[in-house]
Amino acid sequence: MGYGVQYMVCLALFTAEYFVQTPEWPHDAKIKDGSVFDFIVVGAGSAGSVVAARLTEVSQWRVLLIEAGGDPPVEAIVPGYSPSLQRSQYDWNYYSYQNQTGAAQKIPHVSPVAKGKVLGGSSSLNTMVYARGIFSNNFFYNDHIVQSVLDLNAEHEIFLYNFLILRPKSRGSVTIKGVGEEDDPIIRANAIYNPEDIFVLREGIKRIVNYITETKYYKHIGAKIFKMNLPQCDYFEFLSDDYWDCYCVNMLAMEYNQCCSSGMGRVVDEELRIYGTRRLRVVDASVMPSIPSGNLNIPTITIAERASDLIKHEHLGK
Repeated sequence: MGYGVQYMVCLALFTAEYFVQTPEWPHDAKIKDGSVFDFIVVGAGSAGSVVAARLTEVSQWRVLLIEAGGDPPVEAIVPGYSPSLQRSQYDWNYYSYQNQTGAAQKIPHVSPVAKGKVLGGSSSLNTMVYARGIFSNNFFYNDHIVQSVLDLNAEHEIFLYNFLILRPKSRGSVTIKGVGEEDDPIIRANAIYNPEDIFVLREGIKRIVNYITETKYYKHIGAKIFKMNLPQCDYFEFLSDDYWDCYCVNMLAMEYNQCCSSGMGRVVDEELRIYGTRRLRVVDASVMPSIPSGNLNIPTITIAERASDLIKHEHLGK
């Protein structure tokens, strides 16, 4: 980490600690044995916080909001600084398992899945800013990949891009391992299992590379595409389709914004009620029937607003 970056990090810490006033978060409720509630909302995340707030607009309703985590720290309200909360006590610290992909990850074939264990849920870990591709330990690549990039940076100005598939064809799974808090779900990304996803990644990378290498500036400074230290792909001709396919499979990392595991029409009905149950709804990003092309925080809040209206209409007829 360069001195300039260190300075900016220290400045952000100083600003957070001394100039940002932490909000007064809601106090924990005192629950007595035998207490009765009209509604119980499990999880005070992007959706749960909204649903609980909207239901309490009806003065005669008693609403219990349950959250496993505590209040957010000051870093959660400083734009751009909340990623420091990932892999901390404010994160559930889940991992996804990728089987044949992601061999270049710090833990081969395993990617962190950031999910907020804090008031506000994953919205408290949401960076709140548009981020350009910056290579850092947040990408969780293993040491030889990181060192390969750092070595190249020491000799040349290297530009790095994150290439995302917004609407992948591959589908993962979430399996419950147990009912205890210590029993993490088994998350299998199954990333790029569908050949069309590899095709999209490869062609996207090729388009970016071709565009950059044809620019006047690139040619003027005599720049070139450098090869990473990726032994798994040494068998293929550099920059060939086979090389890029290998590159995608091994460098693949999980991003955020997982959704659709309890999709509408499959697990819940059009009013988000779980099929075969009574008085039980799912209100979060999992009910999306298909993957949106963007960050899920605002769409999830919108779902919660709509769900709140549906619940009120069901019970009040308004």
